[in-house]
Amino acid sequence: MTCETAMLKPGVCVEPSVWDACCASSVAALVQDGVFLVDDRLKIVCFNPAFGALCNQAAGATVVGHSLGEVLKCRHAAMGSVCGTADACHRCGWFQAVQSCRAMGSGEQECRILSSEGRAYDFAVKVLPVCLSESAGAAWACSLKDLYAQKRLRVMEKVFFHDVTNLAVGVRGITELFGDPAEDTQALHAMLHDGACRLVFEIDRLRTLRVAENGDVRVWNSPQAAGVLLRTAIKRYEEEADSHRLRVQVEPGLPDVVIETDQELFQFVFGELLLNAIEASGRDETVTLGYAAGAGKIVFSVRNVAVMEPAVQAHVFERSFTTKGAGRGVGAYRAKLLAERFLKGSVWFTSREPEGTVFCLSLPLESAGKA
Repeated sequence: MTCETAMLKPGVCVEPSVWDACCASSVAALVQDGVFLVDDRLKIVCFNPAFGALCNQAAGATVVGHSLGEVLKCRHAAMGSVCGTADACHRCGWFQAVQSCRAMGSGEQECRILSSEGRAYDFAVKVLPVCLSESAGAAWACSLKDLYAQKRLRVMEKVFFHDVTNLAVGVRGITELFGDPAEDTQALHAMLHDGACRLVFEIDRLRTLRVAENGDVRVWNSPQAAGVLLRTAIKRYEEEADSHRLRVQVEPGLPDVVIETDQELFQFVFGELLLNAIEASGRDETVTLGYAAGAGKIVFSVRNVAVMEPAVQAHVFERSFTTKGAGRGVGAYRAKLLAERFLKGSVWFTSREPEGTVFCLSLPLESAGKA
């Protein structure tokens, strides 16, 4: 059995010499997460360089034969407790992951450890069973992924969005406190107010994307008239349509349909689809909005006359793909993420002659978006 085969299959038997060679090889060095192997007493048998870097340990002698708590100088281990035996150990993510692996064949938890020196560790830990040899008994392969940077970024994002939103809302509020401006300043006042409103909206769009990726979006459902939802979307992007010298219209003769959904999340999702259609359209063209209800769902649509190239169509919903220049182009990705994860819907498109490009948003008629 090769080293690579042994590394890829949990639960296989690996002779110690093969495992040692595997750990010393470039295969282990290529693993970017910290990886270590413990025996049935939770003592470390071997580890990769990334684990040593995470723990600020370079010499194997300071790691091998010790438990994770001892290596990280866990405050509970420092008080004389054997790793896994203190009361606090039963709430430790790493110990829980090992126990889960013993019971169900794999374990995954978040692990937070505070060292006796005041150092705080925050890891995502995964555990899989392996076997050193037929005679050596059970062992566990563990990986640690440092979550500090990720969690710190989330905190900083929340602070940033909170502070910047407050500033933008304050600017918008000041413009609303103005009395009737003089005739020669009316245009400037209108531009300032519109700019502040757009700034608040754009900040909300970016914040919604970030909290959606983190899974923190809260859904608030209420009855919404489908026609009103479309007209609200048109109003929000009226200036964008005017700048492109095109028309946005609602299909005539649509029936009255009321659904339960989150109004703001709907506007974020449908607004992204509408904005993409506007930006893909030329002067004097028309973007048409509509919906059709049946079979327990309602399908909203946005149609523009342009047809996408096949190479573009294949990448539309990818997060980093854009035809609009660096730093842009996450609209379709954002719409699909919000619709499918939080509104219990789906987003898709067709792009062919002679229909043009049609993006569709499907939502349940009953309790759309219910968490």
